[in-house]
Amino acid sequence: MGYKLLKNYVTPAEQELTVKSYHCTSLASQLIGLKAEGYLTVTNKRVVFHAFGSSYGGDSVLQSEVPIEDVSGISFYKGTYFSILHLLVAFFITWVSSIVVGGLAAMALGALTASSIQRGSSNLMGIQILLGVLGILVSVASFSTDKESIKKPVLSAVAATFFLLLGGGSFLTSGLASLGFIPRESSITSIGWPLALLATVVTLVNIFWYSRRPTMSLAISSKGGATTPIQISGFRNFGIHNAAAIKALTAEPAEHAEALIGELGALILDVQTTGDIGAKRWTKKG
Repeated sequence: MGYKLLKNYVTPAEQELTVKSYHCTSLASQLIGLKAEGYLTVTNKRVVFHAFGSSYGGDSVLQSEVPIEDVSGISFYKGTYFSILHLLVAFFITWVSSIVVGGLAAMALGALTASSIQRGSSNLMGIQILLGVLGILVSVASFSTDKESIKKPVLSAVAATFFLLLGGGSFLTSGLASLGFIPRESSITSIGWPLALLATVVTLVNIFWYSRRPTMSLAISSKGGATTPIQISGFRNFGIHNAAAIKALTAEPAEHAEALIGELGALILDVQTTGDIGAKRWTKKG
């Protein structure tokens, strides 16, 4: 499947050939500068889990293996879990994004309003339309973004900010018009409040879905007693250390996770029972 473990990372044994490789786990966090990738490779002689990672502390490598004839059992799990860390990060980033965008937009609106008062005329209807259009465009962008991306709740939060400013403009325009600073004109701001409420609800839903993270576990047991030489736990380790490659054991499922779950048992059984014949058959499939 495109990843060659032998020769590139591990010295092969005599007449050892790669049967199939799976990119099974992946983790990338720009927030803490950490990346980790995990690969499970089956050869005609052994099963090898190889992971490499990088962080601000440097690069690291993790490897575990078991002779293929010693494999006695395989267990899998693939599902989702709710990450409190992702929830907190999403709330913080969406809050900061709303504050920044809202502050910049409020400053721009204040300047335009002051200009209108000085001229004794009103161009606030155009501003209202602009806010509404921006809110709709950002909302559309949010709906077209993958639910596992932090961009989705950020965009919906920014849309809620634009709609909130649109709704708040009703008090500003009505107040200025009643004081005679600007001409009284029709307003579209009455739709701002319900749109802001709707966008806020959507933001909360997006944060919830972003916090639901995929996970998987894999355990390959050996005939040599109650040992599990290869184990991907699927549970997060929140410790702070430089062993980035270890994160591949607790990372999210990667592109070949489904194929790994569906094929690994049959692959190992074929190689165990038919040797190189079974290995060649799976090599052709891959």
